Amino acid sequence: MGMEHIDIAIIGGGPAGFMAAIAAAGSGAGRVVVFEKGPRPGRKLLASGSGRCNLTHDGDIGAFLGHYSGGERPPGNPADDGSRTPGSAGRFLRKALYGFDNEALRFWMAQRGLPTEVADNGKVFPVSGKAADVLAVLLREAEAAGVEVRLSTGVNSVSWSSLPDSGGGFKLTSGTTSWLARAVVLAAGGHSYPALGSSGDSWRLAAGLGHTIVDPGPALAPVYVNSFAYKACAGISLPGSRLAIRRNAKVVAKGFGDVLFTHGGLSGPGILDTSRWIQPGDEVVLPLGSFRSVDEADAALQSACAANPGRQVRSLLGELMPKRLAEVLMGLAACTEETRAAQLTRACRQRLATGLGAEPFVVEQLGNLDEAMASRGGVALDEVDGKTMMSRLVPGLFCAGEALDVDGDTGGYNLQAAFSTGRLAGLSVAGHLASTLV
Repeated sequence: MGMEHIDIAIIGGGPAGFMAAIAAAGSGAGRVVVFEKGPRPGRKLLASGSGRCNLTHDGDIGAFLGHYSGGERPPGNPADDGSRTPGSAGRFLRKALYGFDNEALRFWMAQRGLPTEVADNGKVFPVSGKAADVLAVLLREAEAAGVEVRLSTGVNSVSWSSLPDSGGGFKLTSGTTSWLARAVVLAAGGHSYPALGSSGDSWRLAAGLGHTIVDPGPALAPVYVNSFAYKACAGISLPGSRLAIRRNAKVVAKGFGDVLFTHGGLSGPGILDTSRWIQPGDEVVLPLGSFRSVDEADAALQSACAANPGRQVRSLLGELMPKRLAEVLMGLAACTEETRAAQLTRACRQRLATGLGAEPFVVEQLGNLDEAMASRGGVALDEVDGKTMMSRLVPGLFCAGEALDVDGDTGGYNLQAAFSTGRLAGLSVAGHLASTLV
């Protein structure tokens, strides 16, 4: 029996893959087949946003560009409002994001019976609050467009093969079964949440076709701290924190956002977004009060003590930072609960000022792939055309979503990139095939 012929093979049944399939089939690209190795499509999508699916973010699409990392140049350090100038990844994504932006995505969903709403911090969710409803829209659209879906069909290999009457194509294998496709879209995701099917298949297949794969690892991961002294403060959040990552006494990255104390370390958007640049042994330098430096905090402490010499230091400190954090910091500074402002030694005051302005936390390790909300690394961006998502090395091969060396901040940026790059890949692959017809 000969191998089955298809026009476009989409590898990966997540948001990027289905959006690519819908766009390609809707453009009359011929027979489009989605290969999903799991028993159900969209398993990672269903888990996103704690099952609510934070599918994008509110605001101007131009502001999105600074929320992505990847490529040779990272985004700039955060401004006072948390915005960053775009790096390599933001510039790479410009065509895809502007071609199908957050408002277009919301309108696309609303047209298909799924209205969305802006929740806290600009996050956009379906009004129903159900990720399953987002997946249902994708599945309905794919079916209506004539897309075929092969479940429990993991693609083991993709290689170039001679195709009669076409001049060449791709051979896909799954176990003992093979297909011949005129074009392929790699959209099998990264490798976070491996229990939900993400295991870096796109990277393996792209590498087999000659692509460079950039340093895979967890992104949007919590941080575990050596000898963590603030375990009793689990659950406390510091809103809008400015933090720095210090390595060998040198600041290598800066972050901005809410920071959450856990039983083992630090999490929250500010930490998750910055974790892509953190390594074990680094210091996360975090102000526990609303101060920009230790000197500023020290000056505030001296002023408060001078104005209130009879008050307990604990009481004064509780006005400058959360009380539970203040209690732990008092212990680290060797101050007792009875210490009055007039009795505060210079050494104790300086230790308190360090905590208020730049408390250092030594990183033991990052959360593993079971905890990370996304993965970093992937197909090198300089080997893919950002205007089409087609490989610069292998004509007819396209990449979308987490297959690429792109990772976004928390808040819907990764899913927006998946939808946008998937749609661009789908439209482009249809155009590519049309241009190659004899």
